[in-house]
Amino acid sequence: MTFWQCMLADFRAIVTDKAIAITLFGGVLFYSVLYPLPYLNQVPTEQRLVVVDLDKSSLSRKMVRYADTSPKLSVVGEVTSIESAQRWIETGRAHGLLVIPPRFRADLLQGKGVTLVYGGDANYFLIYSAVAEGLVSVGIDMAKWV
Repeated sequence: MTFWQCMLADFRAIVTDKAIAITLFGGVLFYSVLYPLPYLNQVPTEQRLVVVDLDKSSLSRKMVRYADTSPKLSVVGEVTSIESAQRWIETGRAHGLLVIPPRFRADLLQGKGVTLVYGGDANYFLIYSAVAEGLVSVGIDMAKWV
């Protein structure tokens, strides 16, 4: 018996046995359709973000507006220090923070690299990843316009 004849014989045995066929094909269909239903409303969107803008330039304000228009983020406040932003996260007023460094606009206009600091509450991985993904997306979009 060749390899393909053996495979065909096994396939016939699976299809002709109703219990195996229902479990194999019905189980896959049942699992792929019904399993995700309870999780449909748990997609993290519009995560609350607090901003520490140490530059106060037109470009940094534009960055904050871009972050607020992101489908994954909602800017809920602006504070003057990282410690204040951390307190917002600890008390649950925000899930993430964005720190725009001093000389943000000047360094970008001079062609220097700028490092944005962002973070969040890593106790909930989906929320943290939504904040990080949203801010990376905003940074990429900003890089296209500068």
